[in-house]
Amino acid sequence: MGYSIAGKNTSFMSKVMLMLALTMIPTIGGLFLGINMIGTIAAMGIWFPILFFVVLMGFIFVLSSLKDSPLGFLLLFVFTFMMGVAISGSIYYYLSSPGGVELIIKAFSITILIFFVMGFIGITTKKDLRGMGSVLFIVLIGLIVASLVNIFVASTMMSFIVSAIASVVFSLFIMYDINRICNGYETSVIRATLNLYLDFINLFMNILNLLGLSKN
Repeated sequence: MGYSIAGKNTSFMSKVMLMLALTMIPTIGGLFLGINMIGTIAAMGIWFPILFFVVLMGFIFVLSSLKDSPLGFLLLFVFTFMMGVAISGSIYYYLSSPGGVELIIKAFSITILIFFVMGFIGITTKKDLRGMGSVLFIVLIGLIVASLVNIFVASTMMSFIVSAIASVVFSLFIMYDINRICNGYETSVIRATLNLYLDFINLFMNILNLLGLSKN
């Protein structure tokens, strides 16, 4: 007998996927703004990205605690706009490099492919993947620490290793988060969209870094 995904919270999943698609609009808007202001942002020095990072973390904390409401969805779109600004520096770097546009398109295509493959596994698996959450979170903390250390070490090899592991981790996060949605463990469209959005953006940026480092 074939396996069916009918009854696996498909209505809720449809709402989340629609919201996820819509969040890409403010992200692109923030990306264009950030690229156009790249000189101004660079002139602000190291404290601006640090402060911006703190603000983004604050948004994630607030959004994770909000119930679905017009204000919550508005803040979600504000956050994704700010994320577009946050990644604009890296995107601008590749846009300014030879073959950079092709790398960005390739990274985005690979990210979409991984998202659908891991999402399909998350939907169709009969296993409860909740136990993966704590392990993935611990590995993620380790990756964040390693990334902070590499800011001072500036090791290309370390950057490659971190991005490779991060690509695997966020791929698994996609499977994990979609599985939680399908099994009814996530009841907030805002939180579900936020989680998948962060999975997607981080996977894309790490794959882009891997392709860029491999090219060099």
